[in-house]
Amino acid sequence: MGKIRVALAEDNVLLREGVSRLVSANEEFELVGTASDLPQLLALVREQLPDVVITDIRMPDVDGLDFRRVLKHRFPALPVVLMTGLPLSEEDMVPRNVEVLQKPFTTDALLRAVLVKLFDDRQLAVDETVIGYVSLRIERSFAAAQAVVARLDDEAMRHKRPLTRAFAAEILRATEA
Repeated sequence: MGKIRVALAEDNVLLREGVSRLVSANEEFELVGTASDLPQLLALVREQLPDVVITDIRMPDVDGLDFRRVLKHRFPALPVVLMTGLPLSEEDMVPRNVEVLQKPFTTDALLRAVLVKLFDDRQLAVDETVIGYVSLRIERSFAAAQAVVARLDDEAMRHKRPLTRAFAAEILRATEA
């Protein structure tokens, strides 16, 4: 399966270059492009069709939450992960279903954020232990992340069981057999 294709929106040139290097240096991710504002990001997403967008929560013209709203309106299935280097305040009003990474972050944290977003898009609130367990056991691709989230959701619904780490382990072991 292919790499997780990432588009990055960050107005600060040094941070954009740093996050770009982090993503590009990891063989599990492919940076498809960067943008410093919303028009550039929209063009990039239309052209490259990334698997996930990472955007700074605070941008000069439009903040990351507004970026996210515009992207979700135009590209409803596209996961959008916000990042920030500052502690979040009550003023930020980040909705519960929005994944936020603290800068600097690792590519493992990015994969976990993608998984959280995929689970959330299916309206599944899962414990961090499930995210951690799954992130260590899947192939590092967006297709694999989507497939495992769909499989776990389907099995939890079929068995009418909550999605716990133990149940995830049971399902993934059965899949491997």
